[in-house]
Amino acid sequence: VGGECGDRLRTYTSNTGTYLRQVLDETLRLSTLGPYAARISETDTKVAGHCVPAQTFIVQALGVASKSEESWDNVESFDPDRFAPGSPHAKRGLEFCPFGVPSRRKCPGYLFSYLEVSVFATILLHRFSIVPVEGQTVEQVHGLVTEPKEEIYVYIRPRE
Repeated sequence: VGGECGDRLRTYTSNTGTYLRQVLDETLRLSTLGPYAARISETDTKVAGHCVPAQTFIVQALGVASKSEESWDNVESFDPDRFAPGSPHAKRGLEFCPFGVPSRRKCPGYLFSYLEVSVFATILLHRFSIVPVEGQTVEQVHGLVTEPKEEIYVYIRPRE
């Protein structure tokens, strides 16, 4: 994005980048977009005291970790401040792995996805106000990707 709009975008994203990242992380945590990650163990290893032989199919339940009451306070509440610098979750341990376990198998496009969504959200929210239609209850359906059980309706109004 160039010109005056590009200048405003650069200023806006540099001023809100940290909080925007917190909002994105909390959105990923609550939505459990990718509820599972699967791997095949390359070597014999131990996990939580259990022996896992090489070539064992392993499924990590990302959605379980991101909704664990042992790891998160008020697990169903939207609270971007839980990812604020200095908070206990700011390091993003294994309880928060929306792009897979931190390793060489982590999604290679995760940084690009943060950048892409940040730019898109910045432009969209700068130009429009987006408000959900009242009275809706969103239920998640978990599959390969998590999706809402029913359509979600919103009002989109231009900002002045």
